[in-house]
Amino acid sequence: MSAIIFAILSFHISLAQYSTLGPLSGSTFSDDNSVGDFPFNIPGNTIASDNTRSTASALLTLLNGDTHYLKVTGFGFSIPSLAAVTGIRVDVEKSATGINVFATVKDNEIRLLKSNTPVGDNKADNTSWVGSDNYDIYGDTTDAWGTTWSPAEINASDFGVVFSAKIAGLLSLIPSARVDHIQITVFYIIPLPVHFLNFTATVKKENEISLEWTTADNDERVMFTVQRSIDGSQWDDLKNIPGVISFSTRMYRYTDRITNGGNRFYYRIKMTLFSGAALYTRIVLAEIRKQEAFNLFPNPARNEIFISGSENEDISLFSISGEKIKVKLEKISSNQAKVNISFLKSGLYIVRVGDKQRQLLIQ
Repeated sequence: MSAIIFAILSFHISLAQYSTLGPLSGSTFSDDNSVGDFPFNIPGNTIASDNTRSTASALLTLLNGDTHYLKVTGFGFSIPSLAAVTGIRVDVEKSATGINVFATVKDNEIRLLKSNTPVGDNKADNTSWVGSDNYDIYGDTTDAWGTTWSPAEINASDFGVVFSAKIAGLLSLIPSARVDHIQITVFYIIPLPVHFLNFTATVKKENEISLEWTTADNDERVMFTVQRSIDGSQWDDLKNIPGVISFSTRMYRYTDRITNGGNRFYYRIKMTLFSGAALYTRIVLAEIRKQEAFNLFPNPARNEIFISGSENEDISLFSISGEKIKVKLEKISSNQAKVNISFLKSGLYIVRVGDKQRQLLIQ
């Protein structure tokens, strides 16, 4: 089975190293009506990932509009006063109900708060929310959201984030935006005698991820610990690798052999100095994505469609409203079938094979 590899990262900070604080959760929550039409109920439900959510819903009298800001502050950061902040990452665990192809929930605004005021870039994207809880990531190690930050501004109790969603409903569907958890991680650099030149992750096989990192001017005994996470929050130690004192470039390697069947992994290197201080690289994401479970062609179609890669799984056809449509299947081979659709009206339909589904346009 083929794999699509996503590896994030290559960086160089001369005579400095990334440190990380977080992810941390907020302690103060509110619904801010300075934007939007639909309020978030019980904003404090976003304190933890526990399936207790804050929800904002469209109305029968107002199907389309934006939610209020969901405001979260009081993260309790303690960034060293001499540090230089390089980036901020916000993770939002969110989902939607009452949605289909035409009734949607999308991001409207996500901004950071400086002195209790929204500042910098709006990181909202245009992707429709789905029905199950997922963390979406905004920002990164070197992303300061279009502004500058001092440690004091981030350590302040009024530092935080505001989040708003855009809802488009139908008379038959009233969507709701749900937020389960919001957390923030801050990245910064401080002077060190040992620094990283780069850190990369490459998927060599479907169950092997190769990690490589390079250091320079290593004049202190250190211990590197390879760490892995499946959520970017909880970390497991994989291997301790002693550092070598070297006044030239030095490369280290480690191969992680995956045995748990996952497909999305976060990595970082913990560097423990001889003094006992521990610092970290930025986080690397390595993702293995399997190919789609089935192919559907032609699409758009008129009289018939072909479905391949389905093997012996059930094949079903549904209207866009969810009504199952009886169709006649003709098995062409062990993993390909032909479906007669000549009796159907033009429009949008859903083809489902097992637990996978794709849209079909009939002309």
